[in-house]
Amino acid sequence: DWTQAELLRLINGIDELDVDTYKVSGFGLDAGLLMPFESKRTAGFFGVSVKNIVSGLSGTKDRLNKTSDITTRDPFGVTVGTSFDTPLPLIRKTTIAADYNLIDSNGGFFKRLHFGVEKKLTILSLRAGVNQGYIGGGFGLDLKIFTVNYAFFGEELGEKIGHNELLTHNVQL
Repeated sequence: DWTQAELLRLINGIDELDVDTYKVSGFGLDAGLLMPFESKRTAGFFGVSVKNIVSGLSGTKDRLNKTSDITTRDPFGVTVGTSFDTPLPLIRKTTIAADYNLIDSNGGFFKRLHFGVEKKLTILSLRAGVNQGYIGGGFGLDLKIFTVNYAFFGEELGEKIGHNELLTHNVQL
């Protein structure tokens, strides 16, 4: 009998498993405000969130039988956003949502922008948008006894768009 870790070592030719192990605890505090708005043509919400007002993790990191103390703090951020239902030509009532990270340590304008649209068609919802400069899309299927959601989107892990992209397929039941 082989364990999964042993098989991966054999396939990849690894003699010693080089895995970091973390034991940490911490505390975080975020705050937000969501306000409804209404006009003659549409109704929706405007929001602002403040992330990591208080944030911190501390503990130990084990690597190759060496233990070291670690302390980290997640970066402070402020995001503003809106969502609203609006009648668009031909496709009628559509939900549009956007948010922008005002205070964020992550790069330029497009890396901080998130925008999307959703069109509901009885039990099917179609979705499309832009996340950090990458085009994404998906759908939702509401069958009353359960719901299925699928999304494909990109995320930039590097400083600038295109440096270190992570493309993700996400399924939710």
